[in-house]
Amino acid sequence: MISIGDMPIPGRGREVGETLLDLKSRKTAKIKSQEDDSASNKVPVYVTDGAPARRKFDDQNLILKPSGAELWRRRARPSWYWEIVAEAVSAYQSGGSTDLDRLRSSFTALFAALRKRGVSVSVLPQWEDRAFRLEKPEIARIQALTDSENFKDKSKAPAIYEKVTAASFLKKCQDGDTATLAELKSDVTTYLEATDQDVQDVYSSNPAFSRAGRVIVRKGIADGTDGELVIDAKNKAAAYRHLLAHELTHCHSFAGKGLQGSASYGDGADEAVTELCGRAVTDIIHAVDNKLNVTVESSQDKVVTGAHYNLWSATVENTLYQKGGLRYAPQVCSLVLAQGKYRGIAQGVATYDDTFPQELLKAYFETGGKKELKKTESKWAALLRALVDLLSRILRNRFRKARG
Repeated sequence: MISIGDMPIPGRGREVGETLLDLKSRKTAKIKSQEDDSASNKVPVYVTDGAPARRKFDDQNLILKPSGAELWRRRARPSWYWEIVAEAVSAYQSGGSTDLDRLRSSFTALFAALRKRGVSVSVLPQWEDRAFRLEKPEIARIQALTDSENFKDKSKAPAIYEKVTAASFLKKCQDGDTATLAELKSDVTTYLEATDQDVQDVYSSNPAFSRAGRVIVRKGIADGTDGELVIDAKNKAAAYRHLLAHELTHCHSFAGKGLQGSASYGDGADEAVTELCGRAVTDIIHAVDNKLNVTVESSQDKVVTGAHYNLWSATVENTLYQKGGLRYAPQVCSLVLAQGKYRGIAQGVATYDDTFPQELLKAYFETGGKKELKKTESKWAALLRALVDLLSRILRNRFRKARG
């Protein structure tokens, strides 16, 4: 079984002239060429102008430091990805001109291609109730109220979850209904261990999230006043649509949670599959809009440079987040690495045999990757579970801190 991580690696498909950043030393080095690893001949090595001069493409704690917006290069994408996008572009049928209309058409075409490859997934109904735009305080409160771990009395959590994720309730929040907004704030005080200020501190920074098959987006992102996902203001509209594509993929996953909480495929698996499908949806729309035949490399390169995903708009010091870097790049990179077998260097370029991740996608969309639990539990397993529960309670105490 494959394991998909969330640690940064240089990844495949990097090009000569790009700069790598060592997250430990914070030193940079430009890529000069690619060579076979002389020791194992199992992975390619990037030859750089900095020490050490040879860096394996799967070394952890190395990441691209983009000079502008990071691109998901053509050679960094598996061959099956291009096959699915090309098939979906051919099958795409326009269903309207709004973002949700176009996203629904793209998801419909993508899922048809996945079903042909043995993955059972279909587009959800009632798209008019799928996306809502809320202000920061409401973004935070709904996230907190949909996590049962935050409740004083966990038996109250299911009813509150159902209430605050209902389309009618979210519509009133979106419209600024005074009574509904007051009720939402009151629910935080009534049911949660946290204060409302604690909730704002923990949850308000998220640009979007999904619950119960619905996407809730921060208004600043949706109306273009917040440039958090771009480094070029002209791409705000495209970034917003891609954010919807990412979150709507979550909505279509198993129980709306995909591989979250599943240790079967690694910590990075859920976001890796989510972002990869979101990028496919975005690429399909771009190719349709520009009448591109993505079976040919020249058109694939136009998708690479023309489609816009979500970026980090600023560098966060001492982390992997670099200005212009693609969000979820480490997870996507790890997925591609896990499904690809290195063949060798051909004309200065590393080549791979890629395997379509049917098992991974079936787990994401159909089963959640859950393993069947044993009917009996050993005393050691019980002790481990008790320790995990204790640690969870300790972490939840962050909400009980006194505020000065």
